[in-house]
Amino acid sequence: MIYTRTGDAGTTSLPDGTRVSKTDARIACYGALDELNAQLGLLRAQLATLHIEGAPHAFEADERLIVRAQRLLFSLDATPHDVEALEHGIDATDTLVGGIFRGFVLPGGHPVAAVAHVVRCVCRRTERELCSLSVADDVQRMLQPGMMAYINRLSDFLFALARKINSLTATAETLVAE
Repeated sequence: MIYTRTGDAGTTSLPDGTRVSKTDARIACYGALDELNAQLGLLRAQLATLHIEGAPHAFEADERLIVRAQRLLFSLDATPHDVEALEHGIDATDTLVGGIFRGFVLPGGHPVAAVAHVVRCVCRRTERELCSLSVADDVQRMLQPGMMAYINRLSDFLFALARKINSLTATAETLVAE
């Protein structure tokens, strides 16, 4: 059964069964993680619609990294290897699009790149939620040491992915200082 009616009065359960207000900072953080996961799912679905002539598998590695990210958002147990996998994805994209930093980019371009930018912003907010909670002992025990680095690198990956989408779809990026 989907509904339990136990939250009708504004409380919910933590994983250990403790009842807390739905305004509790931990619940806000869980909500941010859930929203990021849903946004990643939307991005993955949008990526699947892109067909790049001459490069039919252009986003397969990115899709695998996104699925891995979605799983890690549930388990919160990212390892240094997971961080490195994102870094390899970022490096591959930088090589593809010419990783020279030309200035800050306005979010947008191709519609799927714009989605990647939205997901990047949700990721940054989720990172802030995790940072604000990471000082609490119970939350610190939940997070593997690599998780904070992973969330930080995930937003970098999403930025790089937006650039890759724009590059492969021949969609111009707009710099802030143009």
